[in-house]
Amino acid sequence: MVASRARARGRRQWRIMRGWGGETWSFNALALPKLQVAGVGLGSRPMSSASAAIPVITQPGQGRGFSVFGDEVEFVITGEQTGGRFTQWIETTHPGGGPPPHYHTREDENFYVIQGSAEFFQGGQWTAVVPGTAVFMPKGEVHAFRNAGETPLKMLITTVPSGFEIFFDRCAVEFAKTEGPDMTRLVEIAGEHGIHFVTP
Repeated sequence: MVASRARARGRRQWRIMRGWGGETWSFNALALPKLQVAGVGLGSRPMSSASAAIPVITQPGQGRGFSVFGDEVEFVITGEQTGGRFTQWIETTHPGGGPPPHYHTREDENFYVIQGSAEFFQGGQWTAVVPGTAVFMPKGEVHAFRNAGETPLKMLITTVPSGFEIFFDRCAVEFAKTEGPDMTRLVEIAGEHGIHFVTP
């Protein structure tokens, strides 16, 4: 069990115990702590908050959906619609699934549990939550979540500012490859978007 937490400052390293979709990935072999936020390519930065926001009503099933990291993701409000202020999506995670511990350098992240049983990692420990629970993880905070139940976990997730949808779009390209995703490339993409995994 991890005895302490790491923030962006100090950047202690953590071991990744589980990958998305319940898989165990050998991230240990990668130089994760050495990854830096690289020069970001076209479209990978959140849009300016000065951009015009527009009113949005997204009915059930009208969002832009795809599968990535073993989860079903449906973007219901995008940065293009909010003028870069935030992005919001519904994420369905299957039993045992969830991301490894990581932190963001750009976005604050908010979670609202709609259905299923979840556990959130923060401060070196896991906390069980039930539907109706709200969770806030500020940027720089090492965190993770996992589906701890036997049925799909559904959450409404919001990141402030926007830009997370572009990260998922780039990852979806990797997952669409017939030979499967290049895990090293996925870690690089994450780093380019200010998402950093942590190991001991």
